[in-house]
Amino acid sequence: MFCHKNFIHFAIFVLILILVVYFIKTLISLFQYHKIDIKHVKKVDLSHKNATLENILFFC
Repeated sequence: MFCHKNFIHFAIFVLILILVVYFIKTLISLFQYHKIDIKHVKKVDLSHKNATLENILFFC
């Protein structure tokens, strides 16, 4: 029973670790994508922010 509990905790830990790594990779790729388009992003005002966010989500 003790080993079984440890295995479950280990599995949950590994799953969280994979999710965190995937999230960080996604953030880095988004940051690099922004870096290419940084001049355009700076010119975009607040009214177009939602459209830009939708485009990024669609791009993913």
